[in-house]
Amino acid sequence: MGQFGIARMGVATVAVVGALALSACNGTTAPPVESPSASSAAPTSSAPASPTPKPATSTSPAENLEPPVMPEEAKEFSADGYEAFVEYWFEAHDYGMQSGDTTSLDDVSNEGCGFCLSRIDDIDGVNSGAQWVFGGELIADDISASMVEDDQGLYAATFTMRQVPGSVYSYDAAENEVTVVEEIVESERALLFFAFYDESNGWDAAAVVEDSAVEEESS
Repeated sequence: MGQFGIARMGVATVAVVGALALSACNGTTAPPVESPSASSAAPTSSAPASPTPKPATSTSPAENLEPPVMPEEAKEFSADGYEAFVEYWFEAHDYGMQSGDTTSLDDVSNEGCGFCLSRIDDIDGVNSGAQWVFGGELIADDISASMVEDDQGLYAATFTMRQVPGSVYSYDAAENEVTVVEEIVESERALLFFAFYDESNGWDAAAVVEDSAVEEESS
């Protein structure tokens, strides 16, 4: 499986090739609908109850989590809009990490974004087995966006990526036992977030790389 801790995770410059590639695979499963009682005099129409969200714990994976909703501001072509988009990208990442559903993250990640694809692959790898993540969320702090387009059509934003402690757990049905397969330690890194902007599709994450200027100042 992949590594979920950013302290040990490689973040390198990624070459971005090709045009925007927004995925649109929004598969949903309707919740079960209870059958009407036989004693009912007449059928009544009522919305089915939504399943109760259950966050992950150290003994069980998350269930029925609600996917994040992108705020309207995060669709705007402005510094505030870009910064709101970066925040939303990490919300989509953390939802995927906890739920195993990477659709929201894939929808806002360009096909050339190596960092994005590695995170999606890691999440999908855990979700394909009897494993889950508890904690380990990534939080983007001190986001500062530049609205100067570079020669590849990219816009940059500096930020600090902070990861809270957590663990990746695995359940062995034969032994009826939960074990820790990875400890996620608290860590912090100065990074650059790059994205494209298209009037029709909005922002699209293109790369996450080390902020060498900040790293040099702190060394």
